[in-house]
Amino acid sequence: MEKLFQKIDGSSTKKLLDSGITSESIILMEDKDLMDIGIEKGPRLLILEFIRQENNNAQENINESNLNVLNWNDPHSTSSKARFTFFNEKEIRTALETRTDFRNTLYGELNVGGLPSNKNLLFMVRIVCSHFFEDRILNQRSYPTAFEKHLLAKQIVSTYPQLKRKKRNVMDPDEVSADKRKFNRNKAYDDFDFASQEVLEIVHARLQIQNPRTAALIIKQFPHMTAYNGLMIQQSFVRMTSLEQRVDMANILLKCILLNRHVFNDIEDEYIQGALVVFRELMVRGCKRLKEDDSMSVEEIQAAPLIRWVEESIKHEHLTTTTARYEPHIACFGDKFKKGSYYAVYGTESVSCGYSSLNCIDVFIKGFTVLNVRVPTLLRNLKDFLDIKVYSLKSHSSRNSVNNLLDVFDKVDNAERRSLISNGDTSI
Repeated sequence: MEKLFQKIDGSSTKKLLDSGITSESIILMEDKDLMDIGIEKGPRLLILEFIRQENNNAQENINESNLNVLNWNDPHSTSSKARFTFFNEKEIRTALETRTDFRNTLYGELNVGGLPSNKNLLFMVRIVCSHFFEDRILNQRSYPTAFEKHLLAKQIVSTYPQLKRKKRNVMDPDEVSADKRKFNRNKAYDDFDFASQEVLEIVHARLQIQNPRTAALIIKQFPHMTAYNGLMIQQSFVRMTSLEQRVDMANILLKCILLNRHVFNDIEDEYIQGALVVFRELMVRGCKRLKEDDSMSVEEIQAAPLIRWVEESIKHEHLTTTTARYEPHIACFGDKFKKGSYYAVYGTESVSCGYSSLNCIDVFIKGFTVLNVRVPTLLRNLKDFLDIKVYSLKSHSSRNSVNNLLDVFDKVDNAERRSLISNGDTSI
């Protein structure tokens, strides 16, 4: 407070000290508080300016060495705390250097003081955000706070100071000051995570109406829809359909295996096997054999409309060029009929779903709704079955084969309930 005392008169200093005001308490004072202890208007203005500067400094001068051990209350949860994330220049540079598809921009522009295009800047932000936040979002279901995003943005600019420049070249028009703009943005929310998601969904819905069947356009506008093992697609589906509680898909798919114990027995993953059994039971016609399918076995061809096993060595080709010839499907990269890494594929667009087949089936089916993709003819009965039995989006189907299978499941469920009741289990 010595700096403040040098600016104000002795009488005002004495009043502050007599009132027991300390360096900790003064930053909490307002104009009314200063008036109450008799500070005149001139010194009050100087004190208020001092308080404003101190508050700004306190926000900006947080000791970064302690950021990684601070816990902040998650604004969207009453029971959990979000782990605060530590950012530094070295880690940001390392995250960018590990991406081979960004090295031209990194070494050719950023590292020599250049300013990349807007597209490459957005790509850079996605790389850095994935590096710091992806594991936290996937495993802890905890999103970065607005304050963390602000600190990360400041660290990125500190790492590459040329990003402070407003224009990419001298011929670009100057930025118009806020008081001269015809339109100004509304004040941003302090806590804007959920608000931004709602805006995204409104725009997303309009894109669907104006540009039907354009998953590529939706993903181009919102590239993060394909990130985090399909989590964004799952959350968008919940908001779009008002589905509040996920039904146990795992139990249903395991029961589906019992429909036919003589098919798809070589498939290692039980959830994939169950999905294929119910797909086969509901299939209205045979599968068309393509020229490139000549080397495939009968079971591979029967499974192909839903899932294709692809060698890891041709993964990039399959996801970028080959898929354009196929209807939407699940791709499993690994040995035939074995577990592997799963992707939900919609034409040339794909969503990585990690190594969980159950998660991939869920993302794949929900992706038809979220990305506004036309459901292939051979998969319509399967999707209809899951929409009713798993997601409860409707009560019955327009297809008799689906309704007949649902009746079988209802009888099985009723038999299970009667068995549990007869055994004295009243929890149901």
